[in-house]
Amino acid sequence: MVLEQIKKLRCWLVDQDWSALLLNISQTLGVDIFLVGGLIRDRILGRETQDVDLTLSHQALQAGRLFANQTGGTFILLREEGEMARVVIQDRIFDFANFRGPDLQTDLRNRDFTLNAISLSLTQAFASGEWLPYDPLKGLSDLKDRILRMASPASFPQDPLRMLRAFRLAAQLGLEMDSATLQAINIQAPALTRSAPERIRYEWMLLLSQPEGFISILGMEETGLLGIIFPELVPLKGVMQGRFHHLDVFQHSLLTVKLLEQITQEKIPLPADLRREVISYLQQKGKLAYLKWAALMHDLGKATTAREKDGHQTFYGHAEESQRQFDPLADRLKLSNLEKIFFQKLLGGHMRPFSLAQEKGRGTLTGRALKRFVRDTAEEVNGFFLLALADSLAAQGTEKPPDFEERLLEVWRRALQIKEEWFPVRTPRPPLITGKDLIDLGLKPGPLFKVLLSEIQEEHWEGKVRSKEEALSWVKKRIGSG
Repeated sequence: MVLEQIKKLRCWLVDQDWSALLLNISQTLGVDIFLVGGLIRDRILGRETQDVDLTLSHQALQAGRLFANQTGGTFILLREEGEMARVVIQDRIFDFANFRGPDLQTDLRNRDFTLNAISLSLTQAFASGEWLPYDPLKGLSDLKDRILRMASPASFPQDPLRMLRAFRLAAQLGLEMDSATLQAINIQAPALTRSAPERIRYEWMLLLSQPEGFISILGMEETGLLGIIFPELVPLKGVMQGRFHHLDVFQHSLLTVKLLEQITQEKIPLPADLRREVISYLQQKGKLAYLKWAALMHDLGKATTAREKDGHQTFYGHAEESQRQFDPLADRLKLSNLEKIFFQKLLGGHMRPFSLAQEKGRGTLTGRALKRFVRDTAEEVNGFFLLALADSLAAQGTEKPPDFEERLLEVWRRALQIKEEWFPVRTPRPPLITGKDLIDLGLKPGPLFKVLLSEIQEEHWEGKVRSKEEALSWVKKRIGSG
């Protein structure tokens, strides 16, 4: 199998225009160029990849610049010391780097994992005879057995981020880590804090983007790595919930991620109409990863809001507290403003679908309440209900209503109907009146302002109030009747 895949890789390689240019650069500069890393690994596994990793005996920067000039690609200097550069040509990335040591064998031994320490000579690809890989760490054997093994005991001390990358690769490629690698992560996990936040976020998002990444998240917890990245999760351990729940807050959060993954993978089936909505929603870039992250963090605030009342554990205001606690985490990992807004909205409002479902169970759910929810959640309606459904399935306490998921699905459908019929109409409408208009009516600024302006906006969206004059008249009546 391996030799057959290498033959296919060779046929593909010699047919690429850029590979002939690289061969010419190799001969011009008098340098040896080898293919390494993900290109070989993925091709052997039968996977497509757009990245080409190259290791050179010397002059990596000069080779990269010549290659960029000849292809019209963009040259990016990654590191001057040690000579590392990147050339981007449309959707393909070429990384150039000098040997990590005096020779190729030393270079390969200094890589992260054995399956990334396999090399193929560019020159030999164009020569006669067999094109045989150089594999001093037996990475091909590990690939065959689907084992992820650190290249050496120095792998993680050299770059602690490799510990997180191990779990990402395991999820991405369907690999199992050997015991020595797991033990090394367990011992060295605290060193991950030395890695740049941007690099941690990048690997974490890649892991979450995998369709079945939960097993790696569980492995991160078992080795202590999850708590190193997210110390905010640690206080949730042992916080019992009771009533609607059967697990402590931490285990419930993990189970919510697992169930969300099963829903998005159709292992937990949804009705056909909602399934179509989910498929469309998850096609948005990064949405699956963000949603899993929110599922893991949705109950952050329960450790600090836990109170006992009438013999029961309560967590009043925990959603807003979860949002508040996530903010410094977002800053620490350098999330963008748009990313922060997503998490603020979802974490701070994740209980709202439950409130709507409870109202439905009592027979008190109103169209206005649903419209208010759709107004506030905008394009994240499906995200809110996906999280709520996973959250509900992860709670199997004795006092939980047996039909609660059915209620959620029905409310989800009604919210989508309102979104389709009403949401596009309300978007362009500016407010009819402002706080200044209320002051002109003789009112003093205070909490009542927010209530009045919100109610007027709803009346406007429903077409019951159409002009500023009607809005002011409505306020006068409202005050008079209040």
